Amino acid sequence: MSVLNWQAGDCFDMSVVLCSLLIGVGYDAYVVTGYAPKSVTTNDQSKTTCPVLEAEVALAEEEEKKARENVVEAKASKYSVKKAVVLESQFVRQQQKEMQTRQLEEAEARRKMEEEELQAINAGLAAVEVEDEMISKRVHCWVLVLAGKRE
Repeated sequence: MSVLNWQAGDCFDMSVVLCSLLIGVGYDAYVVTGYAPKSVTTNDQSKTTCPVLEAEVALAEEEEKKARENVVEAKASKYSVKKAVVLESQFVRQQQKEMQTRQLEEAEARRKMEEEELQAINAGLAAVEVEDEMISKRVHCWVLVLAGKRE
């Protein structure tokens, strides 16, 4: 129980402690070891999206849409100031369009790669980074809790 006293440990130590606690309260729990990709062993969550942030963005978009709908245009006065003409370069506009298309293509490629990784993970095959020197050398530990055996 030194792990509990130290309040620190690696994945093996924490898995054994968690499994012991789960078994103590009646769950059917097991410690499972195996190989894991770099993103799992280093807890790299940069490729995952946070569902809370997605909900916040959707909520902000809805509020902005409602605000646009509720804006009533002011009555034009004969003494109003004329709006300035916005001069815009066609070259700059073309460059911006090209940049947007590139960003969309990159986002689509990232989305496809994430989908492939999720499919590989769901199929039981961990997606491994191509440039990784430590492929099949990172050992990791998990806790498996089986359903239906709570006492």
